Amino acid sequence: MTLDSNSEHRGLTRIHLRWEGPHTFEGVWKMNEPSDYGLYQVYGPHPTGATESLLYIGQANGQTFGERFTNADRQEWCSDGWGDNTVLLRFFTGRVLQTKDEQQCGAIDDELWGTYIDLAERLLIFAHSPHWNSQGIYELPREQTDDYDNCHILNWGTRASLLPEVSGARYTETVFEQLCDDPLDTRQADGAGPHRGSVRR
Repeated sequence: MTLDSNSEHRGLTRIHLRWEGPHTFEGVWKMNEPSDYGLYQVYGPHPTGATESLLYIGQANGQTFGERFTNADRQEWCSDGWGDNTVLLRFFTGRVLQTKDEQQCGAIDDELWGTYIDLAERLLIFAHSPHWNSQGIYELPREQTDDYDNCHILNWGTRASLLPEVSGARYTETVFEQLCDDPLDTRQADGAGPHRGSVRR
């Protein structure tokens, strides 16, 4: 997954995700078919956001969505019948979508499928900063910089508030540091010259 020195497009890992929803908790809990694994989004009210804020992005990798939602740490999202805000939660599920070439060549095996899910989860969390995610919000793993540099995610279907496309090159330091000038330094437009400071990307 490394870039070729002659072209930034060579070695690109393009991950297609097909999103469906909204689902109820019970609807996701029943997803136990062989194809029922991938990523999921959780939406609901948040004090610092709207009534339908993006709260969480997670993955069901090596287990189905139903199995993941059976775990104790996900049971708290189940509507308890007392009328609290769990009844307002909505869920979207995303599955890796193969291209025709990949399907014919059998290019995505189970191991690579799992790698795609892991890469997509981390990059989507970093790009969208869901309220409830506590890890992966502020930085991507430095030891996997090359993987994320060359990762391009396309979100299809009912993607809710996710961006239609997310490019890893936009969110890693490598490409940013190759620029001659800081693209986020507005002083350059005023003729103040280049300045490299601490910026929030």
